[in-house]
Amino acid sequence: VVHTHNPSPMLYAVPIAKGLGVHAIVHTKHGANIYGSRSLRAAQAIARLTTSFVACSKGTAVTARNKERVPPRRLRVIPNGVPLGDFDPMRSARVRMRESLGLPQDAFVIGTVGRLAPEKAQSLLIAAAAPLFARGAHVVLLGEGPERPALEALAKEHAPHVHLLGIRTDVSDVLSTFDVFALTSTTEGLPLVIPEAMAAGLPVVATAVGGVPDIVPPTVGVLAHSGDREGLSAAFERLFADAGERRAMGEAASAYARAEFSIKSMTDRYLEHYARTRRVLCSPCPCSTRTSMAQPTSPSWRASTTT
Repeated sequence: VVHTHNPSPMLYAVPIAKGLGVHAIVHTKHGANIYGSRSLRAAQAIARLTTSFVACSKGTAVTARNKERVPPRRLRVIPNGVPLGDFDPMRSARVRMRESLGLPQDAFVIGTVGRLAPEKAQSLLIAAAAPLFARGAHVVLLGEGPERPALEALAKEHAPHVHLLGIRTDVSDVLSTFDVFALTSTTEGLPLVIPEAMAAGLPVVATAVGGVPDIVPPTVGVLAHSGDREGLSAAFERLFADAGERRAMGEAASAYARAEFSIKSMTDRYLEHYARTRRVLCSPCPCSTRTSMAQPTSPSWRASTTT
C-alpha cells in the first residue's frame, strides 16, 4: 500500500507507485485544496490512478467528486483522528487557568483556537459575542496570523472582554477555561480542533462550512450559516442562558469525540480499508492465496502499518 495525503504528495508519489506496480494506492483529501488550472488537470488525471480515494468528511467527499472528479465507487469517508488523551472533560485546570489569564471565575467564556486569518473570521466571532459583553461574557482567541492587528483593534474597542493569547503550548489547559468553543470560519475541511474541544467537554457553536456539519450533531452543538452574525449571536445567547443545556451538550460532546475521532478509531478504519482494497484487487487472481497478498491480519503487519 502507498498512502498519500493532500495534493503535492499525490502529484509526485501516485504516478511513481503506479509505475512500480504497487497493488493499492490510497489517497486522502483533507480539505478544499486550491489548484491552478494546470495543477487541477494534473490532479484529475492522477486521481484516476489511485485505487482508493479517502475524504476526511462527507463535505470533502462532495468536493472530491466535483473537483478531482473521483468516481463514487472509489470514494470513502474516514474522519481524521486526533490524540484525545490530553483533553480533560472535567476541566480540572479551570480555576487555576482563569486566575492566570485574568478571567473572572464566574464569566461566560467563548473561546477559539486557530490561525488569525481572514478565512477563520474571528472578527465575526467577536461581533456575534458582543451583545453579551455587558452581561459579563468574554472572548478568548488562541493563535497567530496576519489578522492580529485588526483583532487587536477590536480587542481594544471591546476591552476588557476580548483576549488574544497568541500561540500556546498548553492548549488543553486553556480549553478548560472555556464554556463554549466557537469556530466561525468561512471555509474548512474537517477542523481537528472541534473534536479536541469536544473531548474537553465543550459544546460547540460553529458555521456550517466544509465538513463541520458532519461532525457537529445537534446533541453537541449549534450551527449557523457562514457569515450569519445574528445566528451565531442567538446560539451564544441560548447557551449563555441555559447552563443545563451547556452541561448536557458538553457531556455528549466528550463521549461523541472519544467514540468517533480517536486515533484508534481512525487507525482501525484505515487498516480495514487497506485490507479491503488489497483483497478486492487480488481476490480474482492466484496471488490472493499467498501469504504476502492475503488479507493482512497478523500483529506484526498491523504494528508496522500503524507505525
